[in-house]
Amino acid sequence: MKFRHLKAHGLSTVCWIVLSLLLLSEAAGAQSILDRWNIHPKYSTSYQVNRQRQTWDQNLRLARMTHGFNFNNMTKIKQITNAAQNDYVENRASDKLTIDTRRRGWTLGMDTFIKRDNSQNNFSTRRDNSNQFDLRAERTLKLPLLHPVHFAGTAGYALDSDLSERVGGGAQATKRDSTVERGTTWSSNLTTSGAITPALSYSAGASYSGADQTSETTSYLDSVFDRVVEDDNIDRRRDFNLRTTWDPENDWKATLNTKYTSTQYENYDFQEEQKETKLGKTYNLDGTIEGPLHEGVNLAVTAKHYLFETDYRVKQQDTKKLQDDIRTEFRLEPAIPLLKGSTVRYEMNVTTTRNEREGSKSYDTNDNKTKLTWDRPLRSDLQLVAVGEMQLRQDIYDDGTLDKDEFRTRIDGTLNYNPNKRFSARLSYQREDKELINIPAAKATGNSTIQRNRISARYKYLAGKRLTFEQTFSMSADYTFYKFNESGNTLRRTNEVKTVIEPNLSPNTSVKFEHQYRFGDSGGYQYNTLSGIYTYGPSSETLRQYLLLRTEYKIRRSISLVATQSYEARTTTTLSTMRESLYERVQFSGEARFEHKFSEGFTFNGSFQQTQSSAEDDYWLVEASLNRDF
Repeated sequence: MKFRHLKAHGLSTVCWIVLSLLLLSEAAGAQSILDRWNIHPKYSTSYQVNRQRQTWDQNLRLARMTHGFNFNNMTKIKQITNAAQNDYVENRASDKLTIDTRRRGWTLGMDTFIKRDNSQNNFSTRRDNSNQFDLRAERTLKLPLLHPVHFAGTAGYALDSDLSERVGGGAQATKRDSTVERGTTWSSNLTTSGAITPALSYSAGASYSGADQTSETTSYLDSVFDRVVEDDNIDRRRDFNLRTTWDPENDWKATLNTKYTSTQYENYDFQEEQKETKLGKTYNLDGTIEGPLHEGVNLAVTAKHYLFETDYRVKQQDTKKLQDDIRTEFRLEPAIPLLKGSTVRYEMNVTTTRNEREGSKSYDTNDNKTKLTWDRPLRSDLQLVAVGEMQLRQDIYDDGTLDKDEFRTRIDGTLNYNPNKRFSARLSYQREDKELINIPAAKATGNSTIQRNRISARYKYLAGKRLTFEQTFSMSADYTFYKFNESGNTLRRTNEVKTVIEPNLSPNTSVKFEHQYRFGDSGGYQYNTLSGIYTYGPSSETLRQYLLLRTEYKIRRSISLVATQSYEARTTTTLSTMRESLYERVQFSGEARFEHKFSEGFTFNGSFQQTQSSAEDDYWLVEASLNRDF
């Protein structure tokens, strides 16, 4: 009953506020009370029905500036109901008030945040309440012989409560837990930036934040007191960062970034039944240098170093990750007559990673990648883009039990043809080879090579102002070869054709016709030792066709009707038994859309759609939104 009361109370409160604002708006008179007080609220609401799920969002923003104080208040309410999800009901409400002012070079502020979240279904209930109060202060300090330093600090108090209850069944007891946390939070931040020389500049920052809170958790089993746990939680975080940039006038540029973060968190661990301390450390260092080596030749080199560590005082879950990365990129615009106008880009990336986790196997990863891209305009309306890529990844474990290598190559060629604005075409070919090698002999049966091939073509033609015709064709073949288990070799082939026709029958009527055809088969791809060739024996076939007809008619500028009819058929055939399975779906959707602007800052959008389908029950999809600036 209390949960429903909160829901009704939140609804009535917002409804009364919105009604009062409407009465006080300009529609109520030539000069409203809101104008006299220089308050201009903004209200927005949206409502959605999707099958049995209903969602209602409301937002109200109030802002005013008076006597050097800037007031800003945001209220949010959200309600969700879903009868199909165990009669799920959720209510969220929050309010945030911000006050800012400037006094003698200081920017002072106060923030209050209140949140009330409640949710329940047939088996559980959850209530989450939060209260936060913060004071803020900011100022730019001008120190002798130094660049200006900006200071920002906060201090606050937080009170959070959480209640969860899950209804048991059978031998399982009903469990009820409630937790209350309260304490102080604070943060301080210093930032500065400036130029040391005309070519050398820097920016730096340091911050320190934390929280000191006490928590009390009370547990009940079948309404019988179980236990209570009281604890002091400590949270600390330190951040340091420095960025330097060297940018002279000779087109060369270099940057160096470094960042260090350390964290400390202490709380009661229910699993270990004692106090746990978690220490964390993160260190980032990266630098980039880029510029022209020669006319038409540019170089960019980036190096990165990353370290992440966590240390648990009680749990055996310490982790460490160390990574180094070097990336080099050459960009070349050849002046050779045959290649003039083309662009060649070569990229090389080398990454080494060390992964350690207490209780798990530690290993190193080496990842080396190279990529070459060639962009060549053959004519003003014809362009060729070719890409070649090669990658080697190695996982090396300390005990050698899971070592593996993965080698991958890819080539990609695309030809684009655009003779005019009405016609465009594209032809492309891709091939990718991936070889997986498990080093231990016990896992060598999984060694395999995967080869993927794909050819695709697409063209689009605009026949006048009212007809668009587009088609896409593609063929693909995926091979899988096993080194020591050739009986597992497979081949999968797919052919696809997609056609889209969009005739605009009139300025207010648009039609879209779409047809998709897809045929594929798969089966064993075995090597015949007598003939010396591979033979393909398909074991299954799949045929899918999809038809769609969509019509939209605009009755007025703000009202339109949309009708969509679709049909899908998918047939799967097992060739050994000639057994077929057929899936069919017929679906129709009728939709009405509304868009209206009552006045400046007052708009309404809505849509109502009903869907009838042979695959599921009929359902409604309703969406509406209202925005009002007072």
